[in-house]
Amino acid sequence: MEHFGSGKLTLEEILTPAIELGERGFPVAPVTAYHWQRAEELLRNAPGGHQMLKEGRAPSAGEIMKMPNLAQTFRYLYLGRSNQIRIHICYIF
Repeated sequence: MEHFGSGKLTLEEILTPAIELGERGFPVAPVTAYHWQRAEELLRNAPGGHQMLKEGRAPSAGEIMKMPNLAQTFRYLYLGRSNQIRIHICYIF
């Protein structure tokens, strides 16, 4: 598979950790929670923005945030299914 960025990593090596974090979740850092909360209203009103919220609100510091749809999009990228990505993104938004 083609290498990206510095040329040292494959797309699989780049996307696999992001897919795992999206599926399993990640703890939200305090600084991230602060900025997320500042953008909460914007996300709530943006098309598809609800996917960046946890139960309709910005996650708090220390909470585990999962993003399964983002993980699925990365998985499609990894599998080279660009047509499915366009359909998936249109469906989300």
